[in-house]
Amino acid sequence: MKKVLVLGRGGAGRSTLAARLGAATGLPLSNSTSSPREVDRFLSQVTRSV
Repeated sequence: MKKVLVLGRGGAGRSTLAARLGAATGLPLSNSTSSPREVDRFLSQVTRSV
């Protein structure tokens, strides 16, 4: 499964960008506010699979 992680500050347009990426690529969209720990865990999984 392909995943894209969109990071940025509040009001930066993360949700808008994610919606546009989802529409353009056909990837499912999961919109949530993640804690730094969750982001670190996601990134460690991605880098292990590359």
